[in-house]
Amino acid sequence: MRMLFSSPNLADITTVKNLLTRADIPCQIVNDAKTPAMIKLALYPELWIEQDDDFLAASVLLASWRRQAPTPATAYVQQQAAQSGREFSL
Repeated sequence: MRMLFSSPNLADITTVKNLLTRADIPCQIVNDAKTPAMIKLALYPELWIEQDDDFLAASVLLASWRRQAPTPATAYVQQQAAQSGREFSL
């Protein structure tokens, strides 16, 4: 097993896990429980690839997702534009 990536945002980890699962790449989330000990240690959820042979394909999919995923600032601007009836795109 190899760790693909870690994030404080469990939603990001889950999104990428779902993407990899659809691509038939077995993976699992580690450190997703929010226990007081984990919060104190600042452990973030991690996404691990189960088969080392799948790591390269998983890395490519992760890079593709990162290029497409909006940053929090972009998402905020898009939301504000939508509320004002304007359109915003990159």
